[in-house]
Amino acid sequence: MSTFNQGVPSVPTVLNTSNCFIYSNSASGNALSVQQLGAGNVVAFSNASGGSNVLVMNNLGQVGIGTAGPSYTLDVVGQPRFSIQPVIQSVQLGISASAVANWYRIASLGPNARAKFRIFTTGANLQEQIVVTAAWSAAFSGQPTVRIEDQSSATFAGTYPLLSGQIRTVVYVASNGTWYLEVYLGSVATAYTLFVQLIEGDALGNSVTLTNPIVAGSVPTNYTAQPVIPVNSFSVSTWGGGNSALLIDYTGRVGIGMVPGTGTNVGKFSSANDVTLIAGNYAGDVAAQIMAVGATNTNKRLALMYDTTNNIGLVQAMIYGTGPSSLCLNAAGGNVGIGVTNPGSTLTVNGSLSKSSGTFDIPHPTLPEPKRLVHSFIEGPRCDLMYRGFVALVNGTATVNIDSDCTSNAAHTMTQGTFEALCTNPVCFLQNDDSFDRVKGKVSGNLLTITCENTQSSDVVNWMVVAERKDLFIKQWNRTDPNGFLIPEYDSAS
Repeated sequence: MSTFNQGVPSVPTVLNTSNCFIYSNSASGNALSVQQLGAGNVVAFSNASGGSNVLVMNNLGQVGIGTAGPSYTLDVVGQPRFSIQPVIQSVQLGISASAVANWYRIASLGPNARAKFRIFTTGANLQEQIVVTAAWSAAFSGQPTVRIEDQSSATFAGTYPLLSGQIRTVVYVASNGTWYLEVYLGSVATAYTLFVQLIEGDALGNSVTLTNPIVAGSVPTNYTAQPVIPVNSFSVSTWGGGNSALLIDYTGRVGIGMVPGTGTNVGKFSSANDVTLIAGNYAGDVAAQIMAVGATNTNKRLALMYDTTNNIGLVQAMIYGTGPSSLCLNAAGGNVGIGVTNPGSTLTVNGSLSKSSGTFDIPHPTLPEPKRLVHSFIEGPRCDLMYRGFVALVNGTATVNIDSDCTSNAAHTMTQGTFEALCTNPVCFLQNDDSFDRVKGKVSGNLLTITCENTQSSDVVNWMVVAERKDLFIKQWNRTDPNGFLIPEYDSAS
């Protein structure tokens, strides 16, 4: 080992086959001063004879660890470890209890700058911090991007939470290409200090300058102040302002374009706009694109899906592993419409209605619950309509106006001309309940003329007219021919 004491070398001593040098100076000068007069490194340490450099200082004052060619003031190849986070620049702003809520500019960056900031506070009940990475990205049409990397809040829910529960940041580009990072400071009842630290910067990019002192910001004209965000919530705001693009509150509720609803009967997800879900294909009772699962029995499910194989939308109630179960619409009341926006009855269908069977099922009119009454619908191979009533003969004849005489209440008649516009191929059925005198009838237009063989008869005759539909809708239905006559058979593939 060789020791140099105030410029006087000691006798070299070999220690473990390695030469060790100790330079000591008890005076005020440098213990070691090295001057590089050439273009090489000032100093380079290697791990073996002719081995790779482990520590280098070049003639530009740049130090490299694990690299022979440092490009930064300190260039480290590998994972460094710091007892505290290095701080490149730092500014702070004291916020008084009477301060007005406002945006404040905290950094100015060149067009190609990249930087990472820590924003945090100290004060009563305030230990909030966020780390914001501000990076230029051509993928966003030249607009800067911001990513919140970390947020911790050990006592965030204190008496006076920071900014009424929010730190809001905005990044935008000025006309000269410079872009700014701003933070919104809300008014609070307790004074505190806002700290902004630049903890990482891109030496190859343009300059990064913290605003010192922090000044009131100049928010873009197309930015709208956000509504109050609930305490202990995370919010991502849109460039154009308005409601939060995404908000997650401390209960786990999620809102898109809105603050999520509150209350015991409000779901965990709320959206102010349309929601599009692209998910897996329908596969029986196994999978669905949207699935509501029972809280106490997860095998009981309601599935909403689109079957792209058969090109149909499906809503299916099911019990997993068992099969389909019943589905109710508007169980608590209200009307259901298909093809209409204002259903006027329990079920209103604007279009054709097909069924393999049908009944009415009502409470029994003479017996108490649970007894019910069921009748089957009358079916036929024609699109028939039925009109009926009764009339008294005068001198053996009578004329019935089908439009006005087919209802039980004269105040609720059809408009004149309805029957003739709606029906074709009418057939009449007559029954004389007062005598055995024979009667016959003929339909012309909307009039039914009844004639009795007894020209003096004043009997009451029950009448019924059955006719087929001929309106435009029935002619356009895919189950009828161009004349509106029902096609009673078809292939299942059609």
